[in-house]
Amino acid sequence: MEQNRVVSDLTRLLPKAAVADRRETPSYGYRAVHVIPRIKGKLIEIQVRTLLQHLWGDFSEKLSDRFDPSIKYGGGDSDIRLTLHNTTRAVAAHEGLEERHARLAAKFELIKRARTTKTETLFDRAIREVRIRFIRLGWTSTDPILDLEGELEQATLEIARQRGKMANVMEESITRVERFDKKA
Repeated sequence: MEQNRVVSDLTRLLPKAAVADRRETPSYGYRAVHVIPRIKGKLIEIQVRTLLQHLWGDFSEKLSDRFDPSIKYGGGDSDIRLTLHNTTRAVAAHEGLEERHARLAAKFELIKRARTTKTETLFDRAIREVRIRFIRLGWTSTDPILDLEGELEQATLEIARQRGKMANVMEESITRVERFDKKA
């Protein structure tokens, strides 16, 4: 979401700038958004990347410098290409979850703020807690804020699971590169 906001701000400041979004269709695994304005007759490329996209780019550059410059362009050893491919897919999945979580959290806060303008009795609060417990057990509710709260909780758990998967993918990537390094 932050990346989208930065790109939006840049294109508002530089309305004639071209935008190359490589998130949906990465270039050999490289994911980022490039904003390309013409300033004083020269094209300037502004790379807007998330931290994970930046780390992936550094990882790719280091592999390219160490083993084979063609890695950046889809060449090189198949093990390294597979490692970069798996890593970029994991980064994309994680960022997708974070974006979904941010949207749900924003929606939840809006609904919650609108709802807190009403006076909630102790009885109402107790009923709400019971409903939340039922939702956690997988039951559905007719209360949109409770449903959203349950969905937000699920998204939070999914992000935690995805972080674990990301750690595994990165460890696997490092192990593959170390094995390749020993072969080289």
